[in-house]
Amino acid sequence: MEVKINKKFFVSLLVLFVLGSILYSAGRINVISPASGSSWEWETELPIKWQMTVRKPICSYVNIYLYNKSGMVLEIKKQVYNSENYKWLIPSNLEPGTYYIKIKGTYTAVFGNSGYFTIKEPAPAIGVQSPFKDQKLYKGVDVLDIAWMRLFSMDRYVNIFLFKPDKKTLQTVIARRVPNRGNYRWNIPSTIPEGQYVIQVITTDGRVSDFSEVFNILDIPPTLKLESPENGFKWYQGLTYDIGWFTMSLSKLDPYIELALYRADNKAFQTFITRRYPTSRKDYKWKISTTIPPGKYFIRIRTKDGKFSDDSGVFTIAKVSLFNMKKVKIKKTIINKTKFD
Repeated sequence: MEVKINKKFFVSLLVLFVLGSILYSAGRINVISPASGSSWEWETELPIKWQMTVRKPICSYVNIYLYNKSGMVLEIKKQVYNSENYKWLIPSNLEPGTYYIKIKGTYTAVFGNSGYFTIKEPAPAIGVQSPFKDQKLYKGVDVLDIAWMRLFSMDRYVNIFLFKPDKKTLQTVIARRVPNRGNYRWNIPSTIPEGQYVIQVITTDGRVSDFSEVFNILDIPPTLKLESPENGFKWYQGLTYDIGWFTMSLSKLDPYIELALYRADNKAFQTFITRRYPTSRKDYKWKISTTIPPGKYFIRIRTKDGKFSDDSGVFTIAKVSLFNMKKVKIKKTIINKTKFD
């Protein structure tokens, strides 16, 4: 008796036999890392490791996926060479929660799943970047750009404090409830004592904070600078002109100055303009004597104790005649009256 075999049924059996043989020969994938119950944070490297039970050459490449209980979340990497390990940098845009890794052969049906593990957002952090270590700033003059870096979710506002280097002794409150945007400009007041300090930036809820490096707040160095006459000025005998000077840290300067006239060609002393005049006045009205010979000169200002001095630019003293009287233009000097004390 002749038995007829259905061709479609035979082909189906053959396919199932071949696939079964391949699956059996390939074995399965055992995912050993991440470990079940482990916890990982954003922006960290997660080592994914696996083992093939048999016949590793059958599965030369694998695809790696991230799943949660609802299904596939992310295709981590396709066609990874089957070296049984892969390092994955966990992205910060991933929703915190419970996940598992699935590894599947690229050209076979073999696969394996890890146990469930947790991905979470790291603890928030603030990093103060400015002022920097040993930075020198002058009170009453400098503006400090306080800068900080913020990582991950935190309060939208911060308080900023100035501490002694021990980080316990509060010197002053710089600002309260400042938007947590990473920067704040602070005009250093002249009332801050000279010394070393650190700055603390802390969220208003008190949960996240950081201190800067130790930096220096200094008194303004004493300064005495002659501003007028400037280089190239022309002044005339018999007329009155303003000699002007600029000071900083006036309290540290001698209370009196002297003004002297010198020839520019040989730097020889010509005459005293004044021997004793208040430093704080910052200008002196000088009527040029007709006995001073025409020529090029400069003026030297000096504190009476001799510690500070400065020279003006080279200017010309000329005679006044009826011819040039109409051409004389007296330059008005604007004296810097800014107070630094």
